[in-house]
Amino acid sequence: MSVSLHQSRKKRKGGTRNLGSGSGGKRNVFCARRVRDFRRRRTSLSEACFLLAFVLSTVFSSIAHSAPAPPSSPEGAAALPDGFRISSALPARFAFVMENSLWIADPADGSLERIEGEDWTSPGSPTFLSPRGDRILFGAYRRRRYPPHPGTIDISVSNLYEYRNGKVFPLTDRNDLNLSPDFCRATGAIVFVSNRHSHLRKLFPRYNTIELYYREKKWHAARKFTESGGTKFNPRWSPDGTHVLFLWYTPETAGLYLLDTRNGKVRRISETGDYATWSPDGARIAFVHQGEIFVVPVGKNCRTRGTPRLLLGTDRLPGYASFTRWTDYGLLFQWAASGRSGISLYNSKKDLITELVSADAVFGGSDLAPLF
Repeated sequence: MSVSLHQSRKKRKGGTRNLGSGSGGKRNVFCARRVRDFRRRRTSLSEACFLLAFVLSTVFSSIAHSAPAPPSSPEGAAALPDGFRISSALPARFAFVMENSLWIADPADGSLERIEGEDWTSPGSPTFLSPRGDRILFGAYRRRRYPPHPGTIDISVSNLYEYRNGKVFPLTDRNDLNLSPDFCRATGAIVFVSNRHSHLRKLFPRYNTIELYYREKKWHAARKFTESGGTKFNPRWSPDGTHVLFLWYTPETAGLYLLDTRNGKVRRISETGDYATWSPDGARIAFVHQGEIFVVPVGKNCRTRGTPRLLLGTDRLPGYASFTRWTDYGLLFQWAASGRSGISLYNSKKDLITELVSADAVFGGSDLAPLF
């Protein structure tokens, strides 16, 4: 009895030692295979999940990179200043200067393009040269070494440029100041201010004299309109091309003056004011004085009639007014108030002010594509 028990215990011990023998060994081998297969399936499932996640992330990343940016952000949100807002109902192609760059907004497709130069900065006074809005004239600054050899100093110069077919072309290339261009639709001539004639412009900038120049066909043949000393700013053609309106500043006096291009005679129309502009019909002149906009009627031979009257005062303006340009769609004016500035359009027929663009940024002139 005891022998049989002892023998049975030895068999069970032997069976546990040899997994390949007996029914118990077969069950153990089967369980080991199940465990091994389960681990393989779990590893394969993890690899499949990782592969699926990698594929999905790649697909979504490619979609995000290939998706077009919104029209209001040509180079992403970082390209636009804080608080940027532009009207969705622009009457025509709109060019404006903001944060040392030239911007072009097209209401036809809702696009907003930023124009920056490699060798120029701080553009100003953009004006359209064509009704389609594909040609824009403007002035801009750049640093230049004078004379062009070691041991000299860098000076700040400005030249005139034209934006055409998506590219910017220099119109002047000089070591002096060429600013505030304006285009005459009636004659195709361009008036601007320059100190190219002043021999003191590089050594004593504060004693510069800036005169009016105009160009009809070739830039190197630009002729001088005035030679009366002082400093001229912001020239504007009359619609018929016979007169130029400008600000003339001297140590003794300052004011708005009118130049008759046919005989060279100059007369003063206002002792105060700046940023003057003509209405498209030539019947009125608007200008800015102490942040408000005034208007004066103009009669035959560009003779002003009466005294200037207030057109837009502080009670109606969104801020302190500065740059103005009278377009076919109304009077453009620039304003600034409490760290925010912008450009608005005044429709005198409807007596309505519409904000076109605004931001927590600095603006520098604007224009709307003309009807011609």
